[in-house]
Amino acid sequence: MTTIVCAAHADDEVIGLGGTIAKLASEGEDVVVIIFFYGAGSVGRLSSWPPWLSREDVVKQRVKESKQAGEILGVHKTIFLGMDGGNLTNPSKEFDSAKKKTLSGLFREYKPEK
Repeated sequence: MTTIVCAAHADDEVIGLGGTIAKLASEGEDVVVIIFFYGAGSVGRLSSWPPWLSREDVVKQRVKESKQAGEILGVHKTIFLGMDGGNLTNPSKEFDSAKKKTLSGLFREYKPEK
């Protein structure tokens, strides 16, 4: 069986569903995590990341950390959609038809039960 977990940003799946993900994986389920945003829009804000990190460095670090956390929890695969920004105040712009097609294609590919 397959479960898909959708999260806005890397670490949302761990904070919100980490225990459930680990339980499902330990029971033999394939857990696929889909992360919409890299969250790199926070670059330069002192409360989020050191201002000397580039967007690319932030993205690489977040992908690496997310995959490491997924390995610990037993995640089968982590997929980053790489959407820009971090909010959906203008969904028609942020969540364009290409991303909708990507997301629906992933659901068709993995055929999740949960």
